[in-house]
Amino acid sequence: MRQSPKLTFLGKVKTQVSVLTAAASAMVISAPSHAALATEVTDAITAAQGDIVTAGGLIIAMAAVAMGLRWVKATFF
Repeated sequence: MRQSPKLTFLGKVKTQVSVLTAAASAMVISAPSHAALATEVTDAITAAQGDIVTAGGLIIAMAAVAMGLRWVKATFF
């Protein structure tokens, strides 16, 4: 029995996605991704770490408030 063209096409797409995923994974694991950063970059990241943590905490707090408001609205209305 012969497969429909649609199934054949989806099989090709699945194969291409698998190949692209493997290639992307190989690029992430490659040697340049493990190179040491310059001290200026490391210092800048360290200096910004407090601001990043503060912003992340505010985002999480806002999400918690929004979900709380949705819960109250769903409970009473």
